[in-house]
Amino acid sequence: MIGKGHMRNFIAVLGLVFLVGASTGALAADGVEAVFPLPRADYSADDKTTFNADGYEYKVFYSQGKMRSEYDYATPNGTKVTEVAINRVDLKLSWTLKPDVKMYVTMKNRDKVPFAMLQTDGLINVYQYDRVGQKPQGEEKINGVTAAKYKVWMENEKGKRLEGFVWRTKDDITVRVDVSESGKPGKSNRLFRELKNLKVAKQNPAFFEIPSGYKESAEGYVK
Repeated sequence: MIGKGHMRNFIAVLGLVFLVGASTGALAADGVEAVFPLPRADYSADDKTTFNADGYEYKVFYSQGKMRSEYDYATPNGTKVTEVAINRVDLKLSWTLKPDVKMYVTMKNRDKVPFAMLQTDGLINVYQYDRVGQKPQGEEKINGVTAAKYKVWMENEKGKRLEGFVWRTKDDITVRVDVSESGKPGKSNRLFRELKNLKVAKQNPAFFEIPSGYKESAEGYVK
């Protein structure tokens, strides 16, 4: 893990879901990825997410199954630091970069990069559900962008359930997610995620590569 305590969503994606894929050899994908499909257009946007009482803000870039997410935070001495996660569906791996020390960590998956889980910022493991459904609810404007609204629900054999709404553009860009997840009595999670300042445009291929001069961390994390 990179930047302990600062990359909670990416830690969830790279740790939890890659562990799930490695242990099972496959992910319950078909239904989930109908709800959270790969976008069919390049874009950049500001990602604003609330998970229960916690809030997160990121800058995201997407191109043909590749996603880059940037997170800024201040160190105790006030220095601004940026951390980066690059997810590559084509290479079946993800990199987490620490630009201030020019180091990175590689996470590999023998099955696939769990792109659908990135649409919940890694905070909810949607691949645990094997019964999935969605129903069109018309169209709405989300931060100035026309999007189709869907009522969605997911269940598994353990009785866990997720339900709520998802909004997608004509290019299958998920611009808003508003869902609640329930399991054990008295325990539930609420996630609200949306993209703002969405710009559909070709992205620089270099955004999705490890920059020159970076070294891989042999220990698997960078302090």
